[in-house]
Amino acid sequence: MDLFGNEIRRLRTARGLSQEKLAELSAVHRNYIGRVERGEKNTGFIYVLKISIGLNIRPADLFRHLPKLTHADLPAEPKKKKGKKEK
Repeated sequence: MDLFGNEIRRLRTARGLSQEKLAELSAVHRNYIGRVERGEKNTGFIYVLKISIGLNIRPADLFRHLPKLTHADLPAEPKKKKGKKEK
């Protein structure tokens, strides 16, 4: 279940916007919106800002209806490969 993606979809459809139109208003690719809504793509802060601009809302409004989470609710971080340095 992807709470953030579901919230974007809820806000988008409440405004009568297609994924294509929201992508255009947000200055991102349509596939990006679809992947975020389906939970296939974790989005960075700049994209939170872009999507909030496309929806004509404050960035905080994207998180307003999300429940309070704990660390147990988060997915496990992937294991680092040996020999790879962090950037």
